[in-house]
Amino acid sequence: MATVVSYRPNYLTFPRQVYPDANFLISFYVPNHKWHSKASILLAELTSQKVEIHLSLLAVDEALFQLLILTYEDQKGAGSWHRDRPMETDPSICARLHPELDLFVRRLWQLPNLRLIDIPTPAFDILDDLLRSIALYSLAPRDAFHLAILKAVGLSMIVTNDSDFERVHDLPIYVLHFW
Repeated sequence: MATVVSYRPNYLTFPRQVYPDANFLISFYVPNHKWHSKASILLAELTSQKVEIHLSLLAVDEALFQLLILTYEDQKGAGSWHRDRPMETDPSICARLHPELDLFVRRLWQLPNLRLIDIPTPAFDILDDLLRSIALYSLAPRDAFHLAILKAVGLSMIVTNDSDFERVHDLPIYVLHFW
């Protein structure tokens, strides 16, 4: 059963390894994010305890897309991403916002104890597990993908504020909320 843990500074002893979700990555990176302060403190604590941060390319992809939206909306106003649909109407949008995306990735690479995870093989097993998690826990496909990777590489703690992971009722994982 998923164990939900609410983060409080200097209260927890973490496992040796954690898997951050995209919302944690964005929260610590974006200074005016509502969870920035807590995510930054948590990251400092993970670093001081020498916890390995196992990062998947899936989480990086998800965070980059969210950062693209946030950066665009910082420039054009709240709700402008969905109103303007710049991915459809402005072929240069990604190139124009590349500097912010580049800074984000470079900041990730500076994290101590960072480990980049590849999707383990055989990938068909990951896809089978993903589909099983969608059916069993009603997870969105991307969340089911994160869960499948987490399980495949043998990790037990996901750092996320996504409460959907609380529905994982038959696996020994820890969902660490940091709100």
